Amino acid sequence: KANTIHDIVIDSTVDVLCIIETWLQSNKSHVLANLVPRGYSIEYNHRRGVGGGVAIVQRIVSRCICKGMSIIQYI
Repeated sequence: KANTIHDIVIDSTVDVLCIIETWLQSNKSHVLANLVPRGYSIEYNHRRGVGGGVAIVQRIVSRCICKGMSIIQYI
C-alpha cells in the first residue's frame, strides 16, 4: 500500500493529500518514509487503540499563497 500512495503522489502531482484510516502502527516509521517521494513531507497522527490514524502528505514549497473560498459556490 505504501508504494501505491507514493505512486499516486507522483502521478497526480498533488500539493496536499489527506489520508484517513491509515492503520499504521506507531513503530512503523520506515513505512511513513516510503509513503512520500522526494520534495514531500508527511505528518502522521497514530490513533490510540485499534485501527484508525490520519496522515497529511504535503509538497515542500518555499512560498505558499492562501486563497479564501466559500463552500456555497460548490453546492
